[in-house]
Amino acid sequence: MCPVVKCISNISKENKVLYFRLFLFVCYLYVGAYVFMTIEREPTEKQSEKIKVDMENLMRITTTQYNITDDQFIKLVNELKPLSCSNLPNWNYEHATSFTL
Repeated sequence: MCPVVKCISNISKENKVLYFRLFLFVCYLYVGAYVFMTIEREPTEKQSEKIKVDMENLMRITTTQYNITDDQFIKLVNELKPLSCSNLPNWNYEHATSFTL
């Protein structure tokens, strides 16, 4: 008899049920995290595109109105970026799994 089959046959029925339920729970977590990331990906990409267009418009207006160069504008934006509150969430698989849990 195969050692794996022998090892599995030595496990009690209650423990087999426990392991199976634990396996299903872990599968639920990962499938839920995948679904959540899929749902959140599209709005985040749309927001990123909108922010990019808004930033280009702001750069055009600011450079013409205040007579600054593009490099000065980029430096100003990089200094103000840490102070802004409009950070988009960074949903990775770990965050989505903890949210599902």
